[in-house]
Amino acid sequence: MFAQASIQSMLTDKGDVLMVPKSAVLWTGKKAVVYIKEDHGETYAFHYREITLGENTGTQYVVADGLMEGESVVTNGAFKIDAAAQLKGSPSMMNPSGGEQSLGGHAGMDMGGDGDKKEGKAVKKDSPEKQSSTEVDAKFKTQFSAVVTSYLALKDAFVDTNVKDAVTKSKAVKAQMAKVDMGLLKGDAHLMWMDMMKPINSNLDKIISLSDVEAQRLAFADLSDGVYNTVKMFNITGLNIYYQFCPMANNGKGANWLSLDADIKNPYYGEAMLTCGETKETLK
Repeated sequence: MFAQASIQSMLTDKGDVLMVPKSAVLWTGKKAVVYIKEDHGETYAFHYREITLGENTGTQYVVADGLMEGESVVTNGAFKIDAAAQLKGSPSMMNPSGGEQSLGGHAGMDMGGDGDKKEGKAVKKDSPEKQSSTEVDAKFKTQFSAVVTSYLALKDAFVDTNVKDAVTKSKAVKAQMAKVDMGLLKGDAHLMWMDMMKPINSNLDKIISLSDVEAQRLAFADLSDGVYNTVKMFNITGLNIYYQFCPMANNGKGANWLSLDADIKNPYYGEAMLTCGETKETLK
């Protein structure tokens, strides 16, 4: 049986507090980072900001310092904005002291407006995915596509709720990860891959070391985020796969996965709730 419940978190401090969704927060070491949206008439920009967090309430954090009530923060896609900023040398998690951004948008992204303008207005450019694709060696994309293929086999092991097979398939994904040549990436792209490969390998190691399928599935949720973020950031195309989501997985926080099948085959519940979920995006 499945049930939905609400858990009330009691804060130690009384009175009104400012809170921010967990999905808005990026972590770099001990630093917490958010991106603030600022409107400028027909255009808008996203700005990097370090904040100090207080207590964890489950789905949100108390903000101790760095934000004011009424400010808009990015809650979905902050990773992509930060990665685009890294490629452009703008303020980001890896480069907090980067150069100033124009009012026309963050990291060269077209945020609206009427095309080419002088500084302070929108400057229409390619999307960050298209910009980054010109800086990524085609061999790297081919190598990571092989990682994705191995990942998809691992996903099927979780659909079948097969612990032993999940371990075997995770080792196969690690073998493909070892074949990815980071020397093919230059500059910021190289540094970004170094950051992205660590959680991918770490979560594969967790799956391999665990014998409880539910614990493995928690690591698989984080692994899936890492694989998806890499595909998007380096504009790896030709996959023809689906990015899918189950709102009940990951202890009720929701979790994503990649699949070759348009029909939902949930890797977080298997036969117990095979069709729970929806397709969020198609990756061509």
